[in-house]
Amino acid sequence: MMFDVSVIVPIYNVANYIEKCLVSLFSQTHNSIEFVFVNDCTSDNSIDILYQVLDRFPERKSAVKLVQHEKNKGLAAARITGISNASGEYIQHVDSDDFIDVNMVECLIKNARANNSDIVISDIWIEWLHKRKKAPQRFISKEQYLVDILEGRIMPGVVNKLARKKIYVDYDIFPIEGMDVGEDLIVTPRLIYYADIITKVDDAFYYYVQYNPESYTKQFKIKALQNVSYVLDFLKTFFSNSFDNKYLEALEVGISKKKVQYLKEAGSKNTETVLSYFSLPYNKNFSSKFNLLEKFILNLSEHNLILLKINLCIYRKMFSALQSIKRRN
Repeated sequence: MMFDVSVIVPIYNVANYIEKCLVSLFSQTHNSIEFVFVNDCTSDNSIDILYQVLDRFPERKSAVKLVQHEKNKGLAAARITGISNASGEYIQHVDSDDFIDVNMVECLIKNARANNSDIVISDIWIEWLHKRKKAPQRFISKEQYLVDILEGRIMPGVVNKLARKKIYVDYDIFPIEGMDVGEDLIVTPRLIYYADIITKVDDAFYYYVQYNPESYTKQFKIKALQNVSYVLDFLKTFFSNSFDNKYLEALEVGISKKKVQYLKEAGSKNTETVLSYFSLPYNKNFSSKFNLLEKFILNLSEHNLILLKINLCIYRKMFSALQSIKRRN
């Protein structure tokens, strides 16, 4: 059976969150949806919850496909499995600790049909326990959108994008197994690059949950640093074959911004480790692309390691104090 959209959902230890996600999926107002769940060897009862919720939506049962990994492979591998098993014309990714509005698929597929779009973009909600914030995804043109992603100005996530499966397949655009941090960044820029028609719906449908402590994105880890460094090198090679230097220049800015991000997250203890993965020098020709704090950290990273560590230590303490105040409020 051919579906309009395949929604791909990796599952791994999300028992506390998956019910809300599943209800939002099975309640979609669009009917021609295939749901591809990838069980990445979850050790909790997430799959039991899947079946329990599905019993409440019997009309969706024939459209559900559950694919089992023989061993835990990680988020990137789960998305590869999902794409490989999808039969829909378009692909929508949803993480199983997030949730979506019930009209998300309908709104995006209507836009895609009306414009013959290869990709449809929407805004996104950042969801905390007691509040949420809308994150608009500025879209002027395909070229500017790609530049903004490479510079780190726009989230590179796949979850707020409906993309034609043919692009994934024709251009071999898949995550890389084992690269579970930064895996969106290795996929989205290439999808954008090869798409002919990209459109945007000026509304937010996707709720990106920030209160799951087990999420891949929550902790500083050396492996995460290695993953992101690899992804950035991959993109550098990919865009070196492009005839337009603006993408390489944008990527250079993005690499420096990632360097600052990881220095702030790592603090003074792992400063040398971060710098060993980000050896690209700060290009002052692009100074207008950075805020004062970013320029300050980038300059110190090249000229005064001791002062950099002191300031990173101060920054971490101030950041922790502010986070504590926010939690109390």
